[in-house]
Amino acid sequence: MAAAYPNPDGVIAFRRRGITIGEAYFDEAPVEVDRVDLMRVVGAFSPPDDGARQLHTLVLDLSADEDAIFEQMSKDTRSKVRRAMQKDPLQVGAATEPAAADVDAFADFYDRFAAAQSVSGAFRPRLHALADRGNLVLTAVSGEDGQVLVRHAYVAARGRGFMLYSGSVLDQSGDSGVRNLIGRANRYLHWHDIRLFKERGFDVYDFGGLDVTGRSEKTAGIARFKQGFGGEVRAVYSSTSARSPLGAVVKRVLGLRGVEF
Repeated sequence: MAAAYPNPDGVIAFRRRGITIGEAYFDEAPVEVDRVDLMRVVGAFSPPDDGARQLHTLVLDLSADEDAIFEQMSKDTRSKVRRAMQKDPLQVGAATEPAAADVDAFADFYDRFAAAQSVSGAFRPRLHALADRGNLVLTAVSGEDGQVLVRHAYVAARGRGFMLYSGSVLDQSGDSGVRNLIGRANRYLHWHDIRLFKERGFDVYDFGGLDVTGRSEKTAGIARFKQGFGGEVRAVYSSTSARSPLGAVVKRVLGLRGVEF
């Protein structure tokens, strides 16, 4: 059954660099979205049009029994989740209706992580649009001293919890014990989030992308981490269409530059 969220269809809009962009998560928008220059379909399991871009992701079927979901994890992942739950001084929490301050706190945390990893920071207009429409879930796990160790952000729509961002605290101590604790905390937070979405009636937990080609050592390592939870590899599709003359120009220019939407 699809979870009853304020905006179950997962359709949002925001401004970026002078244009208005609409996004429909996981399928075509059920109604025409007015006053957007570009309309994106994100993460659909079936290609929305002939020009759709194909990627891959890893999904868990949340209709399965909780014990069965846990047992499909690798032995190493199960062991680390159990240790985190039973022995580590960790606290988990979730904001299923995050306020603007919650969104900014998440983005500040993620931006520090992203800078250290040389990746793009959080795109705040999208996060705030998702929160305003009731399609954003934020979760976090903290250590004994209250310091947040890991944060996750999800799109919650159409019965699917889709990971948008995952970031961890910057450990500059060089202590392998601290690094291992953060790794266990991240696995524990995933398990907490899986249970959260299952309890709220969602059908699918989506890890938000998976490198199936081994394009880099880093992304291959992230893929191994995710696959420790079991699940199924699925193809997903995204596409962008112009909805105004300005949108057509922007789409054509970015396409000529080889920029992916």
